[in-house]
Order: sequence, then C-alpha cells, then structure tokens
Amino acid sequence: MIKCSDCGMEVSQNAKACPNCGNSTLQSRPLTMKTGLLLAGIAVGVIFLIVIGQRQQAQTQSAETAELRGRMEENATLINRTFESAKEMGLIADARITGEYPEIFVTGVFDALLLKKKQEFALSLYLYCLLHNPSTEVVYIKNAYSGKTIGTFAKGLGLELR
Repeated sequence: MIKCSDCGMEVSQNAKACPNCGNSTLQSRPLTMKTGLLLAGIAVGVIFLIVIGQRQQAQTQSAETAELRGRMEENATLINRTFESAKEMGLIADARITGEYPEIFVTGVFDALLLKKKQEFALSLYLYCLLHNPSTEVVYIKNAYSGKTIGTFAKGLGLELR
C-alpha cells in the first residue's frame, strides 16, 4: 500500500488512480535514459541562459558606465568649475578623491542648504570625484570640523544623510 500524494488515502500499489480523489500519479516511475538525458539537457540549458544573462547584464552596466563617463567628459569644464565655485564660496573645506571612497569635507554652509540643494550638490560632488577617479563608488560627505561622516552619495542610491 502507498499513500495518495493528494488526499493521503492508502491505495494499492497496483492501482492506476486513487479511488478517493482520482489522482493518477500514485506510483513513482523509474527514470529512463531518455528522461535522464532530457533533464540533463534542460539543466545545461538553464545554466547556459544564466551565464549568458549575467554576461549581458555586465555588458549593459559597462555600456551605461561608458555613456556616463562620456557625458561627464563632455561637461568636465562645468563639473570642475562647479566644484571650484563651491570651494570659493566656503562650502567645501577639503577633498580627498583617491581610492574607491573619496571624502569631501564640507562646512556648516552645507547644513544650511535645503534638502533638494543638498541632493544636487552631492550629485555634483559624485560627478567631480568620478571624473577624476573612475573607481569612485561612494562619496563620503564629512563635517570639516569634526571629521564625522554626515552623508554619502552613491550612483543609484542618491544622497543618504545621517
């Protein structure tokens, strides 16, 4: 006797269907060579599709980064001028843009900005750092006087204030 997988009733091993619910998949059938090869082929196909999908995603991300860099280089003068103006206005006290995680030290003027202006300013900092350091992933915005991180800016995430 075996249990029906649908209703749980005890059914003869020789039955073709459950007399209670009509389930016709009572017996486990041995795996044939043809079925095994079919399953192996499906598994290989799925793995192939996953690998191809990952390659295409990496190529798309690479193309998006190249497009962003191209636009940045076209606007390099404007990006640099915006950064220098912020320094002259006393908004930026110092900048360390080496490595993947550059640090920009801002003064109290940053605190006085409205949120929308802080977001725009953080984007310009990110673009400036990316222009001069292509490995930039996240820009840390720090208080010039305390050295504490007051926010970060990352592509796709935007500005996060602490």
